[in-house]
Amino acid sequence: MNELKKITQLYDIISDMKKNKVTEAVDNYSNVDFKDGVVGNSRPSNDNINVSLLQDIQTAAKNANLKVDVTTAVSGHKPGTRHESGNAVDIAMINGKSVSLNNRADADKLVGELVKLGYAKNVAETGNDKVVLTFGMKDHDNHVHVSKKSGASSNTGTETGTETGTETPPEEGGYLSSIASNMAKSIVGKDSKGEYNTFNVLDMAGLKEDIDRIKELLK
Repeated sequence: MNELKKITQLYDIISDMKKNKVTEAVDNYSNVDFKDGVVGNSRPSNDNINVSLLQDIQTAAKNANLKVDVTTAVSGHKPGTRHESGNAVDIAMINGKSVSLNNRADADKLVGELVKLGYAKNVAETGNDKVVLTFGMKDHDNHVHVSKKSGASSNTGTETGTETGTETPPEEGGYLSSIASNMAKSIVGKDSKGEYNTFNVLDMAGLKEDIDRIKELLK
């Protein structure tokens, strides 16, 4: 019971952090940087961005052995797109070089890894959860646009076990442990050295769902 109290207290602490506008774009993505001022008044390092989207970009960049720069997210982009909700980013620099038709090899590698993660290439975002827009798409010859509406993590194909997006119901008696474990995954993440960093991932929607389930069990 004391462990459950600690979990709920930690949830309250994280909620307070979110209220104070703690951003998800923290420096825990070894292959992703957030470059301010590259495009107009864009400030991606201060934008609230879909964490699951950033995780996918990190995975794709790492698998392609690339360092990518998110140059536009919410700020500095016209409204009425997925950018506005933090569900899309533009990558205009890869390995320190501007993305262009004359320098597209690295961008093609990144796009290829994103496609492996289930991103649909050069299609309309309407009706598609995960989309990557690149060369061949109008107005996308100088950056890679990556968007994702859902908050669920993509299957990287590098780990064994239950496929992402499906859950195996835990045995009775291990239910609370399972919830606590899922919450811990939402709160703690590993950095490039394999060390844990608290608050690497702040999936508040998932945390709230887990807290509500715990409260029901405690009634």
